[in-house]
Amino acid sequence: MKLRHDENAYYTHQPVLVAALEMSSGPVLELGVGEGSTQLIHDYCMKRKRPVVSVESDAGWLKRYTHLANPYHEFFHIKDWQVFYADVTRKHWGLAFIDQDSSDGFKNRAEAFRQLRHHTYSYRDWE
Repeated sequence: MKLRHDENAYYTHQPVLVAALEMSSGPVLELGVGEGSTQLIHDYCMKRKRPVVSVESDAGWLKRYTHLANPYHEFFHIKDWQVFYADVTRKHWGLAFIDQDSSDGFKNRAEAFRQLRHHTYSYRDWE
């Protein structure tokens, strides 16, 4: 897997994302699909048969990646984040990558963190 963090300023998170994937186990939740994360998460997790759920509120943007869907990688279009949080917090995630639309001044991302913080495993859980 080739990282492209040195080619594009929007991909600078890639080394940290790979490290987080390597330090975690279990299902991965990706909030907000994108060029710097979705393919990387997909490739990493498919080699390990690790489940991934990718969620996006922009149907056009989501359509760019749905060709990657398979039994280990599901894609969902979300219209109401609050309804989504009620459903997604019924489960524990090995890793939640929060990178959805920030046009609201990152309020969606802050809310995602608040909603998911008790539904993901933390480094503390592994000690």
